[in-house]
This record gives sequence, structure tokens and C-alpha cells, in this order.
Amino acid sequence: MDANNGSNGGGGGGGREEGRTGVDPIIRQEGKTGVDPIIRQEGKTGVDPIIRQEGKTGVDPIIRREGKTGVDPIIRQEGKTGVDPIIRREGKTGVDPILYTQHPS
Repeated sequence: MDANNGSNGGGGGGGREEGRTGVDPIIRQEGKTGVDPIIRQEGKTGVDPIIRQEGKTGVDPIIRREGKTGVDPIIRQEGKTGVDPIIRREGKTGVDPILYTQHPS
């Protein structure tokens, strides 16, 4: 009886293998926490894996694709700020593009 009890106890310990806690072993496989393993796959946090794919934060991946912030990607396309892209097209400021067309003096 004692031998059987020991065997059963060993089977129960399978879930604790390699110092894991009460988390699914698939999640804990590489030191991950209680987050979906797909998200945690490369040290990511609880953010959608598509967004976190290249160290991005909780911003739409299309916007963050080239290190852009939470601004429309058309505006941010060439490092522009939150100004209309037509105005900013050639490094212009918040001035009417018609007035700025040929850099008046």
C-alpha cells in the first residue's frame, strides 16, 4: 500500500515540475506568468501579440509599425506631428499650404 501511495503522489507532482506554480505548465514553460503563452512568447506583456510583435505598446500595430505614436499613420509617415499631412508635407508648420507653397519671404 505504501508503494502505491508513493507512486500516486509522484503523479500529482507532475504539474509542479521545474518549480512551476499553480499555473498551466505551458504558460510557465519559460518563466512566463499567468498570461497567454502566445502573448508571452518573447517577453511580451498582456497586450495583443500582433501589437507587441516588435516591442510595441498598446497602440494599433499599423500606427506603431515604424516607431510611431498614437497619431494617424498618414500624418506620422515621415516623422510628422499631429498636423494635417498636406500642410506638413515639406516641413511646413500650421500655415495654409497655399500660402506656403513656394516659401514666401
